[in-house]
Amino acid sequence: EGKSELLRLILEEIHRQGAIPFARYMDLALHHPEHGYYAQERPIIGQEGDFLTSPSFHPAFGRFLWRQVREMLDLAAPRGQGRVLEIGAGGGHLARDLLLAAREEGYDGDRLEYVIVDESRRLQERQRDLIKAAWPEAPVRWVASVERAGPVHVVLMNELMSAFPVHRLVRDASGRWQELYVTLRDGALAYQPGSVSEPRALRILQEEGIEPPPGHIVDVNVGAGDMLRAIAGALARRAFVVTIDYGGPASEVYRAGRPQGSLRGYYRQQRLDDPFARPGEQDLTADLDFTYLQRVGRTLGLRDLGLVPQGAFLLNLGIEEEALSLARRARQGDLAADFELQRVYALYAPEGLGEAFWVLVQARGFRWRAPRLRGLRRPWPIPRALSELFLTAREA
Repeated sequence: EGKSELLRLILEEIHRQGAIPFARYMDLALHHPEHGYYAQERPIIGQEGDFLTSPSFHPAFGRFLWRQVREMLDLAAPRGQGRVLEIGAGGGHLARDLLLAAREEGYDGDRLEYVIVDESRRLQERQRDLIKAAWPEAPVRWVASVERAGPVHVVLMNELMSAFPVHRLVRDASGRWQELYVTLRDGALAYQPGSVSEPRALRILQEEGIEPPPGHIVDVNVGAGDMLRAIAGALARRAFVVTIDYGGPASEVYRAGRPQGSLRGYYRQQRLDDPFARPGEQDLTADLDFTYLQRVGRTLGLRDLGLVPQGAFLLNLGIEEEALSLARRARQGDLAADFELQRVYALYAPEGLGEAFWVLVQARGFRWRAPRLRGLRRPWPIPRALSELFLTAREA
């Protein structure tokens, strides 16, 4: 069984070299090519899987994101074929829905190419099946690495970086930083404090002025910066990078009210707080520090265009129009429309996914005047409550 084989490999490594950094454990648990979480045969995304992503929740997410991507392509590739790169395409829902929205507006292979990079062979197969079933001639191709995709005009990452391994750091009573390692104790995987294995993790916290109380864990994602550096090398002269993920500014991600850090697991739609419960079978994720991405981006010549909650971003792109249309149909007794309305509303409502996810847009090639993108308009719009939507639908 995959789980026991993965556990055997982890234990072998611990026996061979002693306790391993938690980041190494998380890397094996999620990304081992044969036995890691993303190599599983069973569905892991969607209703039958362990967690729902915004694109798998409802197609409206991809349709309205296309409005922003189209605006970006008009700016970055006004006269030629625009190339969109999605890294870590999951179940393929975002690619399918965005491509279908593009096709409705007359985009074909001459105007658009969609490139996907995904480390999981099994997820690649599911992506192919889903996209081809919807649009057999879709202008999409898969490449093995970001470096082979370029030059690209728009890069999309949805819930990608929050699955990168994190270094779990903690300060002891004397204020000295330590890192949590994974060892074997009484026949089970357990934490063991040790010296910091990745100096860059500590530097990130120091540069952002993060000083948690003694005993509080902070989860630091160094790999997010490495990914952004790889992306920068694949960008066209004018290009945009869109990162959508759990997290927020550093002040939120590392706030003192989270003594156990932001790491959590998901299994069969249930949240698990024990990262050792089901190695290779449960998802592991931690909030993304967008402040770090902004700082790295600036060193790469990427300009910050905006960091906004997902709800404000989608409202700016007009998603409330769809919610209102569904509310009108629901008022007339359409139960399917009522069900759809709940899901569309959850994409942008503060009590749904609207404030759990943030959207960062960075750009290259707009030296003198930053483009004013529709999705980043300020002030951030305030969504109407469901009751208000039904009231407006009745008045209409």
